Amino acid sequence: ERASAGSGAAGGDSAAAEDALCALDVRLGGIHIDVEAPHDAQGCLERALAHVTDGGKARVRQRLRATAHDLYNQLGVLWTNRGEHERAGAYLEEAAEIYASFGAFATAASPLEPTRDCEAYAGETAERLYAHTAFYLAQSYGVLGRDEEAAAMCGETLTRQLTAAAAGATVNAAAADYGQQLAGLNFADWVGNTAQLSGAFVGLGDMVAAEHCVLAAEAVWALRPGGASGGESDGVRERELGANIALCRGKLHAARLEKAVQQRQSRQFGRSDGEEEDEARRTGKRRLPLGGVRGITLPEPHLRPVGAITQGGWLDACAEFRDAQRAFCVAMEFYVLDGYVTDHVNVLRALSAAHGTLAGFLLVPAKSDGLGKAEGAKYCKVQRRRAKLLEGVVDELNPSHFAAIWQEMHFELGEVASSMVDAKQAVGHRYCSVARCATRAEKHFKRFLDGFRVPMPDGDMPTRIDNEEAEQTYLTGRFTLARLLQKAHRSGKDGSGIEPLVKSLREHEGIIDYLERNDLADSETHAPMLEAAREFAELLPSKIRMSQ
Repeated sequence: ERASAGSGAAGGDSAAAEDALCALDVRLGGIHIDVEAPHDAQGCLERALAHVTDGGKARVRQRLRATAHDLYNQLGVLWTNRGEHERAGAYLEEAAEIYASFGAFATAASPLEPTRDCEAYAGETAERLYAHTAFYLAQSYGVLGRDEEAAAMCGETLTRQLTAAAAGATVNAAAADYGQQLAGLNFADWVGNTAQLSGAFVGLGDMVAAEHCVLAAEAVWALRPGGASGGESDGVRERELGANIALCRGKLHAARLEKAVQQRQSRQFGRSDGEEEDEARRTGKRRLPLGGVRGITLPEPHLRPVGAITQGGWLDACAEFRDAQRAFCVAMEFYVLDGYVTDHVNVLRALSAAHGTLAGFLLVPAKSDGLGKAEGAKYCKVQRRRAKLLEGVVDELNPSHFAAIWQEMHFELGEVASSMVDAKQAVGHRYCSVARCATRAEKHFKRFLDGFRVPMPDGDMPTRIDNEEAEQTYLTGRFTLARLLQKAHRSGKDGSGIEPLVKSLREHEGIIDYLERNDLADSETHAPMLEAAREFAELLPSKIRMSQ
């Protein structure tokens, strides 16, 4: 048939036949991909590629641009499935370029359906093909570490999904439930993906885009059949999605607070990121990730710029923290400890981190005059609340079943108590107050180290930790404990304050013994710690004598 198409027809008929064969190759290639026959798919698609590009010239034939777009999409899928994401991305970028160059393919009829209405077919085809392009480009960019471009393509995909659902619905202002008109939309998938996208933008530091995604997820979730008009289902899936949206909102507010602290540390008051956000909103220069949806109105970002928190005071920071706290608490209403241990702990630790960020706000006052007594008291109060949150859960965990979580939480509790030691010493608190915090920190760091015992937490400490990463974590924990104990001593004639120094010396000597006994003294990874431990082991005996 291919031979007769080239020789038995002449002129326009021959070209039309070749075009039809090219389109068939693209379709057949897609079928081979679907049935997991990549070798056969590659042959069909490369044959079509040669025809579309005029035997290898980097120029898409105008009359075949819709077919070419589909072809480049299929090649992108083929190489994505083979794990060659760079090559796949190159093909998909070609597809995106075709869409950008030719728009809606106004005259691009299908070679296989030449009698169909060209304009209508072309418009539908262009949007459908580009939706696939954006979907696969998002995956390729994500694997290649091009996070900003991946997030943009995710937004493009979600925008087109929602636009298609809105366009397919018959919008009726008198309808009792607008959500019924978006029946073509998979609410759970769309909302879940949009909420996850907000997290990607948080990671990129784009708080406006992250807020827009959270608002969109909340708005569309409220439109689900039965969602906004009462009769909400008690299904686990629905409640889980509601909790995930709340979790994303909590992370957004926590990230905004963290960014404000970072800006405050940098003293970016001349031209802060917050002011840029404000200007972008006012002038419309920033394109929102879901700003192109047609047929449905999504809420616009309305939170005050991060710069307002940066330049504000303690009350501004507390207000942002409370927004995060409320959202995290909503998420924990679903992710209860009895049944969702890992998820509950993850949300709890996110709330704990928000407490730490709020406390950190006090360490960078607008005027660089150090930590005052009032700020020190507030700092310790926030950290005590943080510790209470974590202690209530870690005591409920079985260390044998949740070893990693149990260890991580004890280490975090040790860091919280250690930070309070620093704060109390900075404002001149009495030794007994400092010592109580140091004792709590020591307790939690030791429990963390007990996690390396076999069996944990009450067995024997192994001669050597098998896993290299775990070994580094173990040594870091011992060194952290040793440094804490160094800070927690006091001088006195009765010698009662030197016990922490003696314990610190033992820890440093233990680190040296471990590294030398296991032939790690010459390791580049451990050399800095070994050198520091040796220095402290030499200095501490004289310091102990002086303290006595």
